[in-house]
Amino acid sequence: MALEKSAGEDSALRRRRLRYRAWHRGTREMDLVLGPFADAHIEAMPEAELQRLEGLMSHEDTDLLMWVMARKRPRRCRPRVAGPSHRLPCHEFACPMNAK
Repeated sequence: MALEKSAGEDSALRRRRLRYRAWHRGTREMDLVLGPFADAHIEAMPEAELQRLEGLMSHEDTDLLMWVMARKRPRRCRPRVAGPSHRLPCHEFACPMNAK
């Protein structure tokens, strides 16, 4: 008999997984940008914001680092999720889904 999980358990697992991914990116530089951000904000993020964070973290570290350092502007695209967003330390350059 399979155990059924509540939505809260799935959300908690998703948050733990995202926090782990934020701290274990592959480059130490991005670990130090995304890790503290996840620690500070992930528990308060609604599901829509978690989806945005997952989208952000789906990008390559080299691209993210260029956006964070403002050496390259991300290509703009339509936001996947509507609504207010938490501000990343690199908000203006970091997330191509945060189109203005």
